[in-house]
Amino acid sequence: MSEQLIECLNAKRPSSSAVTEAVRYLVAEWSGDRTPEQLGEDLAAAAGDSPWLADTLDRLGRDAQLLDALHLSILDRAWEDEEARAQVAGALEDARDGLPVADVVPLAVIALFALRTVISRGRRRTTRIYERLPDGTFRSIETTEYESTGELGSIAEELRRVDEQVESLGIPPVNRNP
Repeated sequence: MSEQLIECLNAKRPSSSAVTEAVRYLVAEWSGDRTPEQLGEDLAAAAGDSPWLADTLDRLGRDAQLLDALHLSILDRAWEDEEARAQVAGALEDARDGLPVADVVPLAVIALFALRTVISRGRRRTTRIYERLPDGTFRSIETTEYESTGELGSIAEELRRVDEQVESLGIPPVNRNP
């Protein structure tokens, strides 16, 4: 199934900003066009007193490579759902390169909300991380695992897996943002 997503990505060769825009389109559709502030309030309510959310948003705000990998992971998880597949393809089709973003925290909130949405479906799955090759094509690295229990635990676990896979590509774990 994921090979179809790779084919779609390779045909379109979206930049990181276009992938980010595609995730933003999906979240707008899934959330009823709620703002990043409203999405952040939902995440904060789920996190409670835990410092995890603030720490994670800060980390994603400093690490462009991890945020890009997380966006691709979100597209992959959504692609697994046949009903969402058309939404993903449409979002990738409509996404265009945007202007550089000065504040990436809203993008991190959107990514975490999207990840929460696709994880809450609660299925066993193969996790794939996508690597952008120098020629602009993509390849995937796959691992098969079971979902963790607990919504925030699942989000944290997915973020950890994506980070480990990004690190395995030889990219240092912090300050990957140029």
